[in-house]
Amino acid sequence: MMHYRKAENVERELSKSELPFDDCVPKTQKDFLWMQVKGGTKVSNVIEYAQAALNKGEHRCLVWSGSGGGVVKTISCAEVLKRSHPLYQVTRMAYNSSH
Repeated sequence: MMHYRKAENVERELSKSELPFDDCVPKTQKDFLWMQVKGGTKVSNVIEYAQAALNKGEHRCLVWSGSGGGVVKTISCAEVLKRSHPLYQVTRMAYNSSH
């Protein structure tokens, strides 16, 4: 324990350009709907918004992202939406550490 130092978790806001999936989003689909879920997000609200966007044809590509307390909600949102729309799922996880 002599080399132990107390640290804190700091969540940093992401931007669309920093999302870790350049290799799985088609080059023609760079205008995707990005649903960023946080711990306090109401699942029903984001599901309704995403379903409306897909039904209207505004977007053909949808990306869910979440961190911290929003990870479980992010997974739930993706699973619920997959039941109502014929979607393909590509999962990416990222970890960022700074010293």
